[in-house]
Amino acid sequence: MNAAGDVCGYGYGPEPLAWPEGYWRAFYLPIDCGALGGTTTYQIPALSGVTRTDYSSAAYGVNKFGQTVGYTQKEDQNHNLISVAFIYSPDFGGSISDLSTYPLDGGSTPASLGWTLTSAVSINDSGVMVGYGSNALGNTCWIIYPKCQH
Repeated sequence: MNAAGDVCGYGYGPEPLAWPEGYWRAFYLPIDCGALGGTTTYQIPALSGVTRTDYSSAAYGVNKFGQTVGYTQKEDQNHNLISVAFIYSPDFGGSISDLSTYPLDGGSTPASLGWTLTSAVSINDSGVMVGYGSNALGNTCWIIYPKCQH
């Protein structure tokens, strides 16, 4: 929960939640949602290109802008589900991005630096994110600072 009262998390359940039974789904619920606006759920969508419904996701942190972080699953090259860290922004209809491809200062991404980010656990109001992942040295924690503004 952020200071405005927006919450994020994950849910599980059959219809009418519109979540496939047996799979967790991340959600973001803004405080100004009223009576949910007639919408059944505020589920955070799957990453672009994910067509399977047997994936799980969970949201763990939200800042005052509604930017939400957590983990979701996608298929690897062998069609196995793998966990990846995500950031979701509710602006302009909502968008979700794999943090392993998040642009860093200098134009590189965590993936291009040898990192696999598997879960994001917190984001502050400045956009600093922390989570878990792996690199050549093994499983470890990571921190991403937002790009410097000029």
